[in-house]
Amino acid sequence: MKFKILSVLFVAFMFFGCASSATPKISSKTSEALFIQTSDNNQSVFINFKNSTSGDMSVNSDIATEFIKRGFRVSSEAKTADYVVIGDVQSFDRFTKRDENRARFYMGYGFGRRPFGAFGLGFPLGYHDDDFYTNSYIYVLNASVLIKSKDGDKSTMITLSHGGSTYSPSYIWPFFKQRLAEQIVAFFYKF
Repeated sequence: MKFKILSVLFVAFMFFGCASSATPKISSKTSEALFIQTSDNNQSVFINFKNSTSGDMSVNSDIATEFIKRGFRVSSEAKTADYVVIGDVQSFDRFTKRDENRARFYMGYGFGRRPFGAFGLGFPLGYHDDDFYTNSYIYVLNASVLIKSKDGDKSTMITLSHGGSTYSPSYIWPFFKQRLAEQIVAFFYKF
């Protein structure tokens, strides 16, 4: 009985490292701080957000979903909406971070007469493509946002970034869309 419990605990401990979260951490930075105060829970918003980089129009639906979660109504006409959100995903880039392989040490010792005894280290020379490997990717998304309201127009640039992973662009793109939608909705404060 104790053997079974210990073996189950051992296996669980071994697989504990594999149970990490697959949600990437995406940081956000804006060029201007926006604070839009809203008081009514049922205010309407018109969204026209495009993606110049790939033409993926589902950015609109992700932003609309976030506004609906916060209690806004999505309007189909800009003239009747309380707020108009216009934006464009201007770039979504992936940069490869390549690190040089760790130094390889070669050691040797020779002996003989006194001046010929030696100890030495050797390092590989040359910088061929084989000497580098892809350590990780850095993803950067740049988007411009304009928010029109009765109080005036406010605009900002949003930069989202994620680094240090080997995720593919098709895997990480939905996380970037979600983070962009959350950032845009976070500009609105209800009082």
